[in-house]
Amino acid sequence: MTGRPRRLLVLDDAPEIRALFRTALRLDHPDVELREAASAEQALDICASWPPDAIVVDAILPGADGVEFVRRARALCPDAVMVMFSSVPHSDLAVPARDAGANQFLEKSQGYEAVLAALGLAR
Repeated sequence: MTGRPRRLLVLDDAPEIRALFRTALRLDHPDVELREAASAEQALDICASWPPDAIVVDAILPGADGVEFVRRARALCPDAVMVMFSSVPHSDLAVPARDAGANQFLEKSQGYEAVLAALGLAR
């Protein structure tokens, strides 16, 4: 991806996290298309049919963890920027996430604004 994303996928099993991104994009970046997924399988289906420019991935997911999702999604979306966004401490998952293909790892305590900034979508 060069520049800011036009197509963003948010993968998080928490509806309130997805809602934060949906609201921020609708208000500040209405030109960015957003798709949401609550599970890795649902997100992989979206990647196959609608390749996003960027993906925000939760580390802890039902069925498959975020690291495994990144590994599998990298084959479907080789050019997508992938940001893992998790409540799991940085020291526990940052290296495995990057090894799997994530471009960046951010803790949820940093806020969703940090993810938007990492994607070039800061206010």
